[in-house]
Amino acid sequence: MALQSSGSISISQIKAEVGGSSSSLRTLSAAAGKSAPDGMQEFYNYSSYQTFYGSTITNFSQVCNQTTGTQYWHSGNSTYPVAGDTVYTNNSGSATLGNGTYKTANSYIMPISGGSGVVSSMTECE
Repeated sequence: MALQSSGSISISQIKAEVGGSSSSLRTLSAAAGKSAPDGMQEFYNYSSYQTFYGSTITNFSQVCNQTTGTQYWHSGNSTYPVAGDTVYTNNSGSATLGNGTYKTANSYIMPISGGSGVVSSMTECE
C-alpha cells in the first residue's frame, strides 16, 4: 500500500512498504531507488508497486491496435508485469484490474481473468 501524502512517516512504515529489514534511512532509500541526501519526506506517496502503461480496451480481437496511455501498477519486480503478477488500477494496490485482455506499452497482450487482477500470460502482439 502506498504511504500517505502528508504528516509523519515512520521508519517502520517505510520498512513495510519497501520490504526491507534495515532501520537505516540510507539503506531503505537506496532500496527504493532514491539518492542521497535522504529525507523522510521523499517517501510521501511512495509505493513499492511498479508502474507501467497499458490500454483500456478489453476486446481480444482489437487489443493490439489500441493506444497504451492508461497508468497501472503491478506487484512484480520487472518494468512490465509477467504471468502471476497482480495488476492494480491505483498505486495503493487496493483496486485490481478487471477481467479482460489488455495491451501493454511494450506491445504485449496481457489477459486478466478470475476477478483477482492476476496476469495469466504475456504474449507479444503480432
